[in-house]
Amino acid sequence: MSDFQHAHLDELGREEWEGFPSGTKAAAVGGITTLIDMPLNSFPSTVSKETLQLKIDAAKGRIFVNVGFWEGLVPENAFNASILENLLNAGVLGLKSLMCPSGINDFPMTNASHIKEGISILAKWKRPLLVHAEKVQEIELNDGDNDPLSYSTYLKTTPPSWEEAAIRELLMVAKDTRIGGLAEGAHVHIVHLSDSRSSLELIKEAKSNGDSITVETCPHYLAFSAEEIPDGDTHFKSNGDSITIETCLWIVMENYENILKVCLVVLRLDCLM
Repeated sequence: MSDFQHAHLDELGREEWEGFPSGTKAAAVGGITTLIDMPLNSFPSTVSKETLQLKIDAAKGRIFVNVGFWEGLVPENAFNASILENLLNAGVLGLKSLMCPSGINDFPMTNASHIKEGISILAKWKRPLLVHAEKVQEIELNDGDNDPLSYSTYLKTTPPSWEEAAIRELLMVAKDTRIGGLAEGAHVHIVHLSDSRSSLELIKEAKSNGDSITVETCPHYLAFSAEEIPDGDTHFKSNGDSITIETCLWIVMENYENILKVCLVVLRLDCLM
């Protein structure tokens, strides 16, 4: 039996993707006793005490395992300590933010200034901030590299450099989590890392310097190889991060097992978010 800390149950608003009954039944069948629900993909996104209560009400009498909640850190609440403290006081287990567009209107991206404010509040509660660390930058495709059916073209639209750029910016703030720092007691956790080279080295260095930071990867980065994915096969379209043989995350896990853990994100074949 285990817990599952990165799940999108999508209710309210997108129950056709997943809902409390179907998601928690599936978890129980798989031997998972606790799900921690992410604050986005549902509508409205969970970014206030009021939207949290909507989630709680929707879950009552309709769940088959334990359920907890992550809540969103967004520009709307980042500079409002009372909103964040009300969420934490209501029992949320931590906050989640994205450093790139989420594709969801009521869950906009954050930057380092928002994150700095968030972890200053989390420090008082000794709870974590989960971060989708990816910073969108301009890319140029060479002639012949823009075949829309080619998986290699898709990979070029989300290069590892985006993760590295975001993580460099994030670590400027994460250093406050060190002992004696302004946000001592807070913790930064980077979700679904795919770049096992420069990005992971940056995280390793930050951890050795005393930052309270961890990182997770996903099973599809360990099971699939970009070089083996057929062109035009949308089953393997995983938004946000690249998947390549060169990432060699199995080898990385052996070397960095103290900071890297696998996040068992379920891959849907119809709509991967």
